[in-house]
Amino acid sequence: MKTIKLVLLLLLVLALMILVFQNQAPIEVRFLWMRGAVPAILLLFLTAASGFLLGLLAPFLLAWHRTQRPADKPTPDSNNTDQEAASP
Repeated sequence: MKTIKLVLLLLLVLALMILVFQNQAPIEVRFLWMRGAVPAILLLFLTAASGFLLGLLAPFLLAWHRTQRPADKPTPDSNNTDQEAASP
């Protein structure tokens, strides 16, 4: 199974490299009020790197989210006992 994953990963990296090297023309990029020309190779690399980093970060964020405990919520019984104790 590890060999299959490794081969698929290598094929994906190879396909990405071919895609990047075939698209080197400058592309006009607009963001809000800013404009600029960026080589497509740089834009594709940044997009792929961002996706890779998000893919690495997602499991850690999910694990962290699972370990966080919600605040203790009062049960209906505890509310009744508090009210009964406060009344004369």
